[in-house]
Amino acid sequence: MERIQIQDLTDYHFVHSLAASKTHILCLQTQMDKAENGYRTNLMELEPATMQLKPLISDGKVSSFCFEDDNTVLFAAERKPQDKPEPYEQKTVYYRLSLNQGEARKAFEVPYAVLQMTPVADSNWVVLKIQENLYTLDPQTTSKEELDDAQDYVILHEVPFVANGAGFIDSDRCGCLLWNKRTGQHQRITPEGYDCGRVIVSGQRIFYTGKNWRDVQPKTSELVCYDLETHTSRTLVPQGELRIGAIAAENDVLMLMATDMQAYGNGTSCDFYRCDVANGEVCKVLDYEYSIGSCVNSDVRYGSGKTFMMKDDVLYFTSTIGYRTELMRLQGDRLEKAVAFNGAVSGFDLTESGYVFCAMEPGRLQEVYTADESGTLRGRTQISEQDLQNKAVQPVEYAGFVNSAGQTIDGWLIKPVGWQPDQKYPAILDIHGGPRTTYGELLIHEMQVWASAGYYVFFCNHRGSDGYGDAFADLRLKYGTIDYEDIMEFTDHILAQNPQIDPLRLGVTGGSYGGYMTNWIITHTHRFAAAASQRSISNWISDYGTSGISYDDDLHDGGKPWNHMEKMWDHSPLKYADFCTTPTLFIHSFEDYTCAVSQAMEMFTAFKVLNVEARACLFKGENHELSRSGKPLHRFKRLREITGWMNQHCQK
Repeated sequence: MERIQIQDLTDYHFVHSLAASKTHILCLQTQMDKAENGYRTNLMELEPATMQLKPLISDGKVSSFCFEDDNTVLFAAERKPQDKPEPYEQKTVYYRLSLNQGEARKAFEVPYAVLQMTPVADSNWVVLKIQENLYTLDPQTTSKEELDDAQDYVILHEVPFVANGAGFIDSDRCGCLLWNKRTGQHQRITPEGYDCGRVIVSGQRIFYTGKNWRDVQPKTSELVCYDLETHTSRTLVPQGELRIGAIAAENDVLMLMATDMQAYGNGTSCDFYRCDVANGEVCKVLDYEYSIGSCVNSDVRYGSGKTFMMKDDVLYFTSTIGYRTELMRLQGDRLEKAVAFNGAVSGFDLTESGYVFCAMEPGRLQEVYTADESGTLRGRTQISEQDLQNKAVQPVEYAGFVNSAGQTIDGWLIKPVGWQPDQKYPAILDIHGGPRTTYGELLIHEMQVWASAGYYVFFCNHRGSDGYGDAFADLRLKYGTIDYEDIMEFTDHILAQNPQIDPLRLGVTGGSYGGYMTNWIITHTHRFAAAASQRSISNWISDYGTSGISYDDDLHDGGKPWNHMEKMWDHSPLKYADFCTTPTLFIHSFEDYTCAVSQAMEMFTAFKVLNVEARACLFKGENHELSRSGKPLHRFKRLREITGWMNQHCQK
C-alpha cells in the first residue's frame, strides 16, 4: 500500500448538490485542477439502470443547476467568453439541457449575480435570489473613470462590513424577484434594500425569510408568504421575535426551525415550529438541541445540498447528533431516524422509492447512496475505490474517556502507517474549529498525511463541541477553561493508553477556534514540542470589530471592550505570551474575514520579542476556508508548512 501524500488531493472527486426528479438523479462533481490552480465542476447523472455516475456536462464550468421539469435541467455556467460579465457588470448565464436529447443550449441570461434559482411549476417564471448593493454605482449612468476610481476606496455604513469569502459587504443585500425565462420580464418580490435569507417555492406561494435593517444587522428575521396569483405579501412571523433558520412547505403547512435565543444566546439551537399558512397560526412542535446540516469535520468534502424538505406532511432533514450526521424525519411530534447511517449525510433528496443522498462513511470519500422507505441502505458509487486505490488509509480508532466532571468525551486516534508495538512515535493533537463543530470518524486528508509521515494523530470533542446539546456546547465566558481541561485530560488519557507515543515529541495544531486553543495551550503548558496555530484568535480585545463575527455579543457573553475589557483580556492567549517556549508556526490568510490576520501577527510579534522560535506563512488571495476549498497549490503549501514544522521539531 502507498502512503498518502499531500498532492493526492488532486486525485479526489467530490460529489455534492444532489437533486432528483421523478425520472432522473443528478449531482455535481468537483475535482482540483492543478494546472489552472482551481477547481472544475461537472454535471453528472446517476444512471437508473447501472446506478453509476455519467457526465452530462464535462467542461468543468458548471456552478449550479435545478430541474425545470422532470426531464429538463437548467444550469448556470460561463461556457463561452461572452458568458463572463464585463468589468463592473453583473450577469448569470443559464443553459438548458434536455435529458432525453443530451445537447445543452443557451436558455437565457440574467443581469444579476444569482445566488439561487427555483422554477415555478407549469410556468415560464423562475424565482431568483440575487445579490445587490444599496449604493453601487450604476455602470449604465457612470463614467468609466468614476467606476475605476471607486475601486480605490471603501465607504462603510454598517456592521458587519466584511464577510469571509466575500470581502467588504457593506450595504450588500440579497433580493428576490420573479424572472420570465421567455420574455426577460421581471417583478420584484422583496422591496429595494430588503435583505432576503431563505427562499422556497411551494405551489403558487413563495416563502422567504429576511429583514429590513441599517447600521447593525439584527439577529432576528421575519417570515413572509408571497402569493403568486394575487402578487401580495403576508407576514407570518414578524421581525424581532425569532431567529429563523431552515424552512420547508407543502400545501398549507410550513415547517421552520427557529429560536428566541433566550437560553444560550446566539448559541441556542433552533426548535421545530409549524405554521398554518391559511390562518397564520405558528406554534412550537418540538424542542431540539442539535444543528441542522452536517457539522462533522472533513477536508475532503466540497459543496453541499438539500438538508430540509417536506413531503406528504412529513418533514425530512439532516442533523448532527453526536459525531454523526443523520437523515431524520418528523411526523407530527414523532421524531425518528429515516436511515441509520454510520457517517455524515451532507445533502439528500426524495425519490419515488425512498431517499438518495451524498454522504461519507469512515475511511471513504463522499459517495452517492440510496435507501428505500424501510431504511435499507445501498451504496451506489465507488469513488473511493477509484481515488483511494492502493492508498494506506489508516483506521480511525475510538478513544473516548470520562473527564473529571464525569462527562463522556468522544475522542479518536489514528496510528502511524507501519506501526510497531515496540517502537516510539511522535504524535499530533488536532483541535477542531467552531467551537460548535465536531470531529468524527470521517476521512481527513491532512491527518492521513501525518499518519503516513509516521505520526500518531489524536483528536476529541471537548466541551464546546456541537452534537451533544446546547449546555455541553456553551462556552460563553469559559473559553480556555473547561475546554482546556478536557483537551489536556484527553492528552493524558491517550498517552496512558498508548505507551508507544513519545511524550517529548508532541505537536499541537488547530484552525479558527482550534487556532485559539492552540495559542491558549502553548501559553499554559510546556508539554508540546511544536505548534501550528492556524487562522487563530489571540486577543479578544483587539479582535472586537475587525471581522464579520467579532461584534457578536455572545463571544463575550454580552461584553464589549469598554465595559468588559478585563474579562476579555483574561481569556486572551496574548496575555500569557511570556509563558510560552513552544516553537510555533502561524498559518493565516490575508482575506480571512472571520479571524483577522492581525490576530496571528500579534502573537507572532510577541514571540519574536520574547525570543520564542516562530514562523509565519501568510497566504494572499485566500480566506478562512484555505484548508477546505483554497487554491490547490496553496492547500499543498499550507500542509507542507505544517508537516515540515512538525518534522523539524517532533521527529528528532
